[in-house]
Amino acid sequence: MTKIFVTFFLLSNFISRGQTVIDPITIKPDGTVKRFNYNDRMHHSDFVTTGLSLTFWDSSFTKIKTQVTISNGEMNGVFKFFNEKGFLKELSNFKDGIEEGYHYYWNDEGILKRKEKYVHGVLKSTIKYS
Repeated sequence: MTKIFVTFFLLSNFISRGQTVIDPITIKPDGTVKRFNYNDRMHHSDFVTTGLSLTFWDSSFTKIKTQVTISNGEMNGVFKFFNEKGFLKELSNFKDGIEEGYHYYWNDEGILKRKEKYVHGVLKSTIKYS
């Protein structure tokens, strides 16, 4: 179930309304880089195995959209989502594909709007800032 969530979560970040889909890149622990096209994402077992997965806003691969480490098919560590201007919009923590620890959300001006705390995938608290 978690792997299905991870795959859906990652795929949903690759597809933007009205925008060109930019293929993601995975940097594997051995230093090799793999660019995954749409067909790979749907059928290639190597898509969510292990490595640093990056998606981009642009086809020249200069504006990072998402950054996450995949370990054995699961999101592990910090997940980052940036807006098109390069500002951090979301910083979340995952352990074995499950939300863990604090998640932070900023608006487009870089002002912290919300902080959430997760324990083993369960939302324990939310603090909203005005």
